Amino acid sequence: MTVLRLGIAKVDITPEYPITLAGFAHRSGTFTNVAHPLNAKIFAFAHEEQTVLLISADLIWWGPASIERLQAECKRQWGLAPMHVLFHATHTHSGPQVSDQFVPSLGTFSGNYVSWMETRVLQGVANAMANMEPVSVEMGNGAWYEGIHRRKIKDGVCIMAPNPDGPNDPTVTVVHFRTTKGQTKGVLVHATCHPTTTDENRISSEFPGVAMEQVETHLGSGVIAAYLQGFCGDVRPALREGDAFVRGTDGDVRRIGGSLAAEVIRILDSGEIAQVETGAFTVETQKVALRVREIPEAETLNHAATESGVCSEWANLLIQHPERLAPTVQLQFTLVRLADRLAFLAANAEMVVEYGLQIRQEFHNAVLPLGYTNGMIGYVPTARQIVEGGYEASESCAYFGLPSSFDEQIEIDITKAIEAFERG
Repeated sequence: MTVLRLGIAKVDITPEYPITLAGFAHRSGTFTNVAHPLNAKIFAFAHEEQTVLLISADLIWWGPASIERLQAECKRQWGLAPMHVLFHATHTHSGPQVSDQFVPSLGTFSGNYVSWMETRVLQGVANAMANMEPVSVEMGNGAWYEGIHRRKIKDGVCIMAPNPDGPNDPTVTVVHFRTTKGQTKGVLVHATCHPTTTDENRISSEFPGVAMEQVETHLGSGVIAAYLQGFCGDVRPALREGDAFVRGTDGDVRRIGGSLAAEVIRILDSGEIAQVETGAFTVETQKVALRVREIPEAETLNHAATESGVCSEWANLLIQHPERLAPTVQLQFTLVRLADRLAFLAANAEMVVEYGLQIRQEFHNAVLPLGYTNGMIGYVPTARQIVEGGYEASESCAYFGLPSSFDEQIEIDITKAIEAFERG
């Protein structure tokens, strides 16, 4: 077994002054207080001369300008290749808007916050790079049932409603890193569910942050636990009244986070966690040109710009940025293999859970799907969902400034890309 070295760090990225939050169009005004602080967790993996950086932050996503600047700094300061750095977001909807690529209804971009946050993240990277040491790796799986499929066909129309018969991924994967003295150094936790428990106007790391804090407290000794979000585009917390979803409170955030933490701790303490063989790293990327159905005409955009709400915001965004009126949108996959049966297949999108289940099947559960990584292009639905319509396939396109919904062909193209990784 070859030696894997790991350095870890955690930095607080909670806004220090009032700003608006991202993720809910109906929420207005600056946040009222901080329910749960936001953090960035940095895991720096090294094997011989190779280094891979995984940064999991309590953000809704990462903006492309931030990624470009941070990748450049990581290369300048530590010689890291851009494709060896993964900027992952837990996808909390109770944090600031960090991208200027979308309509204002998704949250007002704050350049001052982003600059400050980037400085903090680089400090964390420096700390992680400075405390690298040899570790062994253990992995275990469990199950967590707080998420539920959120697409349902009613009277021939796709609505956002609880669908217990729809696809879901309840698997929880725990990756445990031990020092040569047998002490826990860090933990990665992978699960799949939108952190949209509550729409209260409060800063919150949502259930992922609550869960990781409880795991860290349980393990003690400065251990850092980082959450990794799966392909949760059509899965959300199962808070409902009858046949409808309801938003919860911070009490629900604490309860759901607590249930995830309890399952993680059970896995760690159960003896079911198994040793993983470490070896050389491999990093591969593939780009998939996702075709859109149509490009709106200038007359259509000019008319829509005079209307109100998201439709007007969408039209004005495309008028101001005509380069976005392109026939394809670029989806980027990054496959990082760190050890035997420890690999991540990351995407710069809100991938629906069906693609995550496909990856699990194709790679025999040896690869963890990561959404919200190295940018955000919007929702990526299946061909069936495109036909059905609904929020993920149709309505969300305006929020993300897409010319239109995607063509059904995208599922075939995505499947080919995933299979090409497997053959490699």
